[in-house]
Amino acid sequence: MTGRTHIVTDPQERRQAMLEICRRYAGAERDATSTEYFDRAGSQIDVWRFDPEMVSGKSRSWTEKVSHILAKQGF
Repeated sequence: MTGRTHIVTDPQERRQAMLEICRRYAGAERDATSTEYFDRAGSQIDVWRFDPEMVSGKSRSWTEKVSHILAKQGF
């Protein structure tokens, strides 16, 4: 997979991305805690975005899964 990375500078996009990462790994039941943490320390957290330009792989099923995920994300 190749592509470009960008640091997210828009405060709202940073907040949304960070809270989605927290939800993914801490669970929805921790949303209040994650929000509180981000409100306190969010300015000290860098969020990077990866924009894929090319996806390649050996397995057709793997490439189809990645293509499906990327299509779902709007790429």
